[in-house]
Amino acid sequence: MNPVIHGTSSDLGLWRLNPKVAGISSCMADIGVHAFNLVEYTTGLQVTQVLADLNTVSDKVSLDLDGTVLLRFNQNVKGVLRSSQVANGEENNIRIAVYGSKASLKWEQEDPNRLFEIAYNTPEKIYRPGNRYNTAFAEAGHTMPFGHPE
Repeated sequence: MNPVIHGTSSDLGLWRLNPKVAGISSCMADIGVHAFNLVEYTTGLQVTQVLADLNTVSDKVSLDLDGTVLLRFNQNVKGVLRSSQVANGEENNIRIAVYGSKASLKWEQEDPNRLFEIAYNTPEKIYRPGNRYNTAFAEAGHTMPFGHPE
């Protein structure tokens, strides 16, 4: 499979594919770092070890365009980070899912006003900004009134 590249180099920032300019990574340094920072911030955990499987996708590209990273956090927690610059049809969406012993939380950047709580023995709950059931900390994270996307 070869990455499909349309447009001009200035449109796409093809400098990201040049190791002399971009450094040792393209996808993980450009996209994966955002997910990495978000998961540490939202969980309060710190990554202590990583194991990465990076893919150049094409013989014409020397830097990673796609990859999967196994994460080990403090408190004996494990996770997976997927990042891709060649996921055809995807937009710039960050998804985070945290699976706990009592319930799990899911959030997507493309639908930022919904935080889903799912548990085995209760109906799915959806938390939205601007509601009284939210904590002061949660309410400090947005600026728009209820019903208006950020």
